[in-house]
Amino acid sequence: MDPLQIPLSERIEAEVDDVAGATLAEDKTFLRVVFHVLNLVSDCKAPSVAGWAGDRGHAIKLREATNLVDTVAKVVNGSSWRSSLTSSGWKEFVAHLCALYALLKHGSPGRAARRLAEAACEENDQLHRGMWAREKQSARANDRPEPKLDEVFRKDVSNQARYDKYVSFFEYHTKPIEETVGEMLMAVRQSMSTETKPNEVVALKGTLPVEPGHQTEAKRAQVARDMRAKEADDDDWL
Repeated sequence: MDPLQIPLSERIEAEVDDVAGATLAEDKTFLRVVFHVLNLVSDCKAPSVAGWAGDRGHAIKLREATNLVDTVAKVVNGSSWRSSLTSSGWKEFVAHLCALYALLKHGSPGRAARRLAEAACEENDQLHRGMWAREKQSARANDRPEPKLDEVFRKDVSNQARYDKYVSFFEYHTKPIEETVGEMLMAVRQSMSTETKPNEVVALKGTLPVEPGHQTEAKRAQVARDMRAKEADDDDWL
């Protein structure tokens, strides 16, 4: 199993083409998959490098893995949807690395984000112009000065602000993420062949960003601890 060849295979490229699509609904699905995989890889606790070498080590298990392409395909098309990669092991971690690399290599999340941002902007603009027309009509009926367009509050009813953040995110991060994940896959391949611990993979994982606004596992754990502490304090007052 060559982890660098799997995301470049025709089958995985076809899976990316299917999920990327061409409609706005497909753009939303594509971004949802991209961010889900990115968040899982970036946010999880890295698999342990202990037990990497030897006859029953992680290296030989990865070399002998026979269904990794199927696993990667399921991650790409969204039929495999894990809540976390922490404690999932090296096979699942590498499969998600392959999927993320393929999604960025064959797809264009930045283009999908721009199309969604532009559509959201147009929807907001139409609503804004409609509100302006009503405000002008009301002003005329009540003998008041008609407001200018920029004096009427512009509501964001279509998540334009969120999609604008996605556009900025991909403009800045797409290429660096792709390059980093490619380096991680090369490091995995090297460690598989030499049976040296993949410490570089773990180090590079720490440089990956997460989706704007994503609540990390560490943050969720802290929130849960705070809630338990608050409940304990409340119980003490009973």
